[in-house]
Amino acid sequence: MTITLPFSYRSREQRRTRCSKEPVDLLVIGGGITGTGIARDAAMRGLSTALLEREDFAHGTSSRSSKLIHGGLRYLEHFEFALVREARIERKILLKLAPHLVKPLPFIFPVRAGDKHGRIALKIGLTLYDFLGRKGGPTHDRHHYHGKKKLLSLEPRLNPAGLKGGFLYFDAFVDDARLTLENARSAHRQGATVLNYVEATKIEQHPNQVIVHCRDRVQDQSFMIQARQLVLAGGPWTDQLRQLVSSSKKPILRPSIGSHLVFPKQAIPHHHAIVMTTPDGRITFAIPWRGYSIVGTTDLDAKQAPDSPAIRVEEADYLLAVVNRQFTKLALTRADIQATYAGIRPLIAGHSSAVGSTSREFVISEEAAKIWSIAGGKYTTYRAMAETMVDRVIDQIRREEPTRVEKLAECQTAHVSFRKTPGTQTTEALRVLLPSDVVEHLCEAYQDDSDLITHLITTDSSLAERMMPGLPFIYAEVVYCVEQESAMQISDLLRRRIPLYFRAVDQGVSVLPRVSDMMGERLGWSEATRREQIAAYQHEVAAQLAFRSS
Repeated sequence: MTITLPFSYRSREQRRTRCSKEPVDLLVIGGGITGTGIARDAAMRGLSTALLEREDFAHGTSSRSSKLIHGGLRYLEHFEFALVREARIERKILLKLAPHLVKPLPFIFPVRAGDKHGRIALKIGLTLYDFLGRKGGPTHDRHHYHGKKKLLSLEPRLNPAGLKGGFLYFDAFVDDARLTLENARSAHRQGATVLNYVEATKIEQHPNQVIVHCRDRVQDQSFMIQARQLVLAGGPWTDQLRQLVSSSKKPILRPSIGSHLVFPKQAIPHHHAIVMTTPDGRITFAIPWRGYSIVGTTDLDAKQAPDSPAIRVEEADYLLAVVNRQFTKLALTRADIQATYAGIRPLIAGHSSAVGSTSREFVISEEAAKIWSIAGGKYTTYRAMAETMVDRVIDQIRREEPTRVEKLAECQTAHVSFRKTPGTQTTEALRVLLPSDVVEHLCEAYQDDSDLITHLITTDSSLAERMMPGLPFIYAEVVYCVEQESAMQISDLLRRRIPLYFRAVDQGVSVLPRVSDMMGERLGWSEATRREQIAAYQHEVAAQLAFRSS
């Protein structure tokens, strides 16, 4: 069933009412990449599906990753060959299905005297990496070794001290928040009821169904959803959700914090993603991103709640030391950092004493009759995780209602693209109205919805204005993201849909008055709510950059 309701505040009550009237086959709690992937898969197979997210889609870990779709070269050290092979295959699938969001990225792994990983060890590892990915990419993206002179011609700012040469290999970059949103929107278009800012407050188990008590945090309304099957996909909140099933549930997670620094391009001039080894033998990355550079990540046991993790002073200094060691004449300090972000990985607790050695495998658990949890894994393999989870749900349905399963389709998520590219007519219409960099950004971000941006601009020419000088974002996107992408708060807009937090020198603070007016007009905010929204965003920015004053 293809849905025609807009994915916005205007249809919120309708969507909420629809999923509370009749039981759904599957209810998913958690709007990160795993939860939205499950909802999309289930809806495409023909299951009546609903998804609830307490905050915004990708609010947690799914917008705070290293933004890589990769096989996980370092997992070979721990002999996780099956995980690497699966990730390499999934990389190929995502490059094909979401080319506007997942893009090939060349990596350079320098070889230096005294490093933990020497040339021979890396050669063996990368040969195995290519072998495991032989079905995960074309033959031209196999690794190559270059001597010092050639490597410095590719990346002149690499520190030549102790440099022997290095390897060139390939993985991919992803807009993690937007791919999560694409999964949510796709599930919605397939007929799933998808709601952000709805909290599950109580779970009741009954012989033939599960009843979940919910609270709409936007409209302050309570309601219930009846589901034949329930999946808890809360990422780092999974243990908290399991407590709703039974307060005696023991934790299954070993949360790990991964922190990142964002620099403007001139701070770290480089063209390739650079693999950086640390004195303690870890691997971090300097990743080029649209004129900026992301440096990360740390991998430490998380001691803080997953709601709003922030980078600590020692983590910032650690990453600064790593990047200054790898590049020549940088001498970067905290003052050079444009933005930071940190996310909590929902790793499965194991026997390893070091968090960096904790497996990235995922685990599906049957918490009670008709109630499942899924946790662990890595962003790259989310689609395969979702497929496995929906298979389990359908197997359960098969045991209870054999004739019901006959009507369900096979998994289609490995073959169906998220969006169509914008047509020539739409692109040309935008070129008449906007500069080329803005057109390129709009067509890439919104694909075949770019014509809606055109319509907005032709209706109100002031919406064609850039939000910030030098950046391709325009005010029409604010309207679009509220009306078509369920943006409910300023943070939803400026962190996960229009990334001014990362790309503006002031993290977008200067546009807050106009943005709050535009959002408030469409969402019915009072003047007090507008002030609260501005204050909340300013506080979030200050919290993420608090280490500067330490």
